[in-house]
Amino acid sequence: MIMKYINMDFSEHEAKLGNKIEADEDYKDARKTFKESLSLLDRELNIKIEDHAGYVETLAKDIAYNEGFKEGVRFILGCISTGKEVFQHE
Repeated sequence: MIMKYINMDFSEHEAKLGNKIEADEDYKDARKTFKESLSLLDRELNIKIEDHAGYVETLAKDIAYNEGFKEGVRFILGCISTGKEVFQHE
């Protein structure tokens, strides 16, 4: 099971994570406000900012997924090595 996630292609986890993010009401509101603000700009600048924002958002999702996965693996390994749940705060 864990190998499935280790070998998961970026596009697979982008789709899985993206669906959850885009379903979030706070995200929807923030995205709507952002798009409304962009609509006040000329078309060329609007497209450029939208492209850059999409890239930043994709990077943030990738980092969040990778960090969450690493933390999950650390937790599982801690449970296995001690035989009980391990909670640690750095």
